[in-house]
Amino acid sequence: MTRKFDIKYADVNTDDASTRTVLRALGACAESWVPDHRIMGNVQAGDVVKALADILEDKKCYFSVTTFDSEGDTQPRTVGLFPELETAQQAIEENWGDIYENGWYDSAEIEKNEWGLYPDSTERWIYKWNVKKEKFVKCEPNESDE
Repeated sequence: MTRKFDIKYADVNTDDASTRTVLRALGACAESWVPDHRIMGNVQAGDVVKALADILEDKKCYFSVTTFDSEGDTQPRTVGLFPELETAQQAIEENWGDIYENGWYDSAEIEKNEWGLYPDSTERWIYKWNVKKEKFVKCEPNESDE
């Protein structure tokens, strides 16, 4: 079995330690249990290990959500940053916080970005406001260029 936590929880001083250190110690402790034993709040040890490993995983990218007016009358604005694509898509598709702005922004874009200064986007998804459906709808590739 491959261990997800490389520390011995008993050897780590978690008093006033960083959040990352405390979570790693909890993960190592949970990993020492039988995976299907319930150890915290009726949660199985294996599920605790999986959840903590996911939280502590270094995210290599983020997804930005930018709204813009297809006519160019308003300035584009970034309205959200998300660690997962699914959450960014949900924010647009459910029009969180009225990113449509009552018609000021009829288009939205998700960009996958690497962390850093002046990051280049590696992928893009374009959405247009559908008046009949009263929601943003994802465009097919090249459809947004027409």
